[in-house]
Amino acid sequence: MRTTVSAGCKLLAAALLASCAAVAPSSVQVEHAYVLYTGDGMAARALVRGAACPAIVIDGAARAMSVRAPAAEIATRTVAQGLSKPARFDLTVCEAPLPAGVRHAQVGGIDLSLPAGKGPRRIVVIGDTGCRMKQSENAFQSCTDSAAWPFARVASAAARLKPDMVIHVGDYHYRESPCPAGEAACAGSPWGFGQDVWTADFFAPAQPLLMAAPWVFVRGNHETCSRAGQGWFRMLDAAPFTPSRSCDLAANDAAAAHTAPFTVRLGDAHQLIVFDSSEQADAKAAFAAEFAEVERLAALAPHSIFLSHHPVLGLGLPAKGKDVKPAAKGMLASLQAAHPGRLFPDSVELALHGHVHLFEALGFASGGTPTFVLGNSGSLGEGSLLAKLPLTGTQLGPATIDSFHTRGGYGFALLERSGAQWQLTEYDLDGVARMRCAVASPTLRCTGAGGR
Repeated sequence: MRTTVSAGCKLLAAALLASCAAVAPSSVQVEHAYVLYTGDGMAARALVRGAACPAIVIDGAARAMSVRAPAAEIATRTVAQGLSKPARFDLTVCEAPLPAGVRHAQVGGIDLSLPAGKGPRRIVVIGDTGCRMKQSENAFQSCTDSAAWPFARVASAAARLKPDMVIHVGDYHYRESPCPAGEAACAGSPWGFGQDVWTADFFAPAQPLLMAAPWVFVRGNHETCSRAGQGWFRMLDAAPFTPSRSCDLAANDAAAAHTAPFTVRLGDAHQLIVFDSSEQADAKAAFAAEFAEVERLAALAPHSIFLSHHPVLGLGLPAKGKDVKPAAKGMLASLQAAHPGRLFPDSVELALHGHVHLFEALGFASGGTPTFVLGNSGSLGEGSLLAKLPLTGTQLGPATIDSFHTRGGYGFALLERSGAQWQLTEYDLDGVARMRCAVASPTLRCTGAGGR
């Protein structure tokens, strides 16, 4: 999306144009505009060319947007892959809070998607979406092939379902290493951690879905400071942007390694709890404090859904000849120490994650919380758990699996609520329903989309 507007109010009446002129420059080129949920409600963001921000028009009144992060070129810093270059962000990030009850908002002639009046009931869930370019694994996905890297197809198919909300469970950025000479799969692709990669890996392919509904962004391990944290904090993080929490200087990384959990209200006594699991190394103390905060937040509503990138009760892909294993042993141990027995507080009735690049649905006989792993929306697949089935009776901490379903291939999910009950439908990359799961905490029941 690219829009040039005069005074941010091109489509408004002359009287409103006059009011806009006081709060916006004469010409602003808006590259992307979107709505996200924060711990304080909702905010609109716009990525623009130039140093000035456009006006945002909220229910007919023009207001100024503030600069969240100016365009900048950030010096080369230490990164996980050991090869880097300066991170150039040539777009200014602008933002403005959106008041509760807002009915219409527009930036640069672009109508922003706002939540349904009774709260979101149709929620698209995607995860692990970027095109993998990683020298240490000699893994180079074909970024121009919509079958090999189908995130644009996934985003378009998901947008056609007209969701009320979109949740991304983390890992947006994957182009960390330069494409090797002679490697046709990724020839000509940008790499590194600047705006060009963020545009190619996320904003361009996600465009239809960014315009379809407000988003909840969950931080993944690809968005740590030693990876793509700079872009994460500038453009997607829910909290205010500060130099100490920007990942620009390695000396400040500890301050940006963890973010406090926050809630997103879904209406009718339902909420999301958003948890930053991105930094797993030396995280025991941080997780202890953060799970204590989850306990407090869970008491704020009768019904909660827990979101994190790493699956607390999901299964990781095993090494050759090995048994399956918990996908995040450290988090499982920390949560077991914070809340023995059932692990999560009683009001947490469902958990959504990514990280493992496939679809998993896990229900439990006792001690667990129904869990979906949804890391199959674009990044290079890593294997299958099908050869390890059945997994009924497998123990994850105090939880015993009594229902396990998985499928190969790319896709996304639609989570729908009727009353207090949730159903999740898993779709393939073109929007064909493949599996439906009814949640009945602590278990769930899944069938093929045709009832098989």
